[in-house]
Amino acid sequence: MHTLLSLPRQASYERLLYWANGFLAASAAVLLATVLMCYPFEQWFSLPQLIVGHLSMLASATMVKISYVGRCIALYALKREVR
Repeated sequence: MHTLLSLPRQASYERLLYWANGFLAASAAVLLATVLMCYPFEQWFSLPQLIVGHLSMLASATMVKISYVGRCIALYALKREVR
């Protein structure tokens, strides 16, 4: 039988879920922007800007993955459906 989380722990996981969702949305938006910058609109940017764009793309893709894992951890701990 599953026991309920204590109130402080539940609040911590709710806070983790809130921040993970926010970071997931923000990093996905940055990832989309950098993909657009580096591929279809590359002619509008200088080489140093494209280098920064590619590095930002790598960092934002990593943040998407990290925030998704945080989201899954929070949902699992709160006994909600993990999607």
